[in-house]
Amino acid sequence: MGQVLTCFALAFAITAVAPLAAATEAQLPDEQLWRVTHNLTGGRVETPVLIGRPGRARAQAVIILLPGGDGRLKLHVGARPGRLKNNFLLRTRHQLRRAGYATALIDVPSDRRRMPGLLNGYRASKTHAVRDIGQVAAHLRMTFRAPIFVVGISRGAVSAANAARRLGSKLAGVALLASLTQPNRKGANINAVQLDQIAIPTLFIHHAFDHCHVTPLRGARASYELMRRAGAAVRWAVVTGGQNSSGQNGTRDCKGKSHHGFWRAEPQVIGYLTSWLDAVLNKPPLPKK
Repeated sequence: MGQVLTCFALAFAITAVAPLAAATEAQLPDEQLWRVTHNLTGGRVETPVLIGRPGRARAQAVIILLPGGDGRLKLHVGARPGRLKNNFLLRTRHQLRRAGYATALIDVPSDRRRMPGLLNGYRASKTHAVRDIGQVAAHLRMTFRAPIFVVGISRGAVSAANAARRLGSKLAGVALLASLTQPNRKGANINAVQLDQIAIPTLFIHHAFDHCHVTPLRGARASYELMRRAGAAVRWAVVTGGQNSSGQNGTRDCKGKSHHGFWRAEPQVIGYLTSWLDAVLNKPPLPKK
């Protein structure tokens, strides 16, 4: 059974968060479904979140994972992802936990379960950042008593950047993977959320051979440079390995089994990500063997 956590709000303005009495980090199994609910004037909205804890006794930080596409994972159906299973963040969440981090895979809220999900500009909205992501972050902070990071890939990078700008110091940092930077018919790109106003540590990771038409390397580099010129604490990493399977099984260049989705390049990406996380947390590097 999943855990139900409730927030109380009028319209979309959160006024109070119910304390967590039942869940502490030590009581969480390897993965557990949370249902974060928001009581609004027009009814109740529920956001499913798949929580994973690391094997060690205490999580050094919690990473909110925001996949791309329309964001619909169908966690409410079977407490396991029913869609987007080839997404990089879904494939590697267990590796992040082995590195000592807790993970929180966020599904779409119940009022966005039908198409278009998180498309049509919703990812760049205040409601998405403050209600959907912000309230989950608040519950995670109370449960784990640890810093909260947000990681988004592709269209999920729009959600992550939006949360970073609007939530500010409530987050410890944000990582933008395979960032969507080009105008498109299905929704906003990361440049719609005023990147130069992000004031928390930021990491860009991109594949040198990302051929997805809305996530070119040059676009991510330009976004990075914009933040760098604004004085942000921003870092840049480029991945060169892996495999693009689009020519073998028909997977398009914007899907998970491609350079865009860091297919077969997982160790390199996780290495960049965890090294940056450790640096933000001021952890000394592990000695070389």
